[in-house]
Amino acid sequence: MARRGKRRRRRSPARPVPGPRAAALLLLVLALVTVPAVAIARFADARSAQLSVGTASMPVPAQVMGTATCSSGLANRSLTLTVTGFATSGPAAELYRYEILRGGNVAASVQSPQKTAQLTAQSGLQILGSVTWTVRITAVRDNWTSPPWTDQFTCNPGGSGGGPLS
Repeated sequence: MARRGKRRRRRSPARPVPGPRAAALLLLVLALVTVPAVAIARFADARSAQLSVGTASMPVPAQVMGTATCSSGLANRSLTLTVTGFATSGPAAELYRYEILRGGNVAASVQSPQKTAQLTAQSGLQILGSVTWTVRITAVRDNWTSPPWTDQFTCNPGGSGGGPLS
């Protein structure tokens, strides 16, 4: 067999000589190690804050004046709430929410900027027994609400019950 020329040895690619790339990599690693330490030092300052914060609250309506009047129809009971005024202290409310509830559910509701209101709630079908109503007044300003002022009244068959707000 004839030999066909000399075999050549394959040369491996030249290895890069450390230079600008190695220096850039070294600088990047140093920056990643030292920059967080500098940032942490910035937050270790011992100066106190200049902002002071307080709280406010909407007061409960007090000294509520008016009446709750019961009436009885053939198959229902109703309560008419008449509020003639009340006292408040603290921030002025934009609105007052007047509600009559039965069993925790709102049966009648009205909102007004005035400290006076009149509304009536019907019990629906109620042939026998009494109906207990809860009256609730809440002051409202923007997204703030006061704790509610509440009172309870029981309307009996024949329309008896109700009375002055206390």
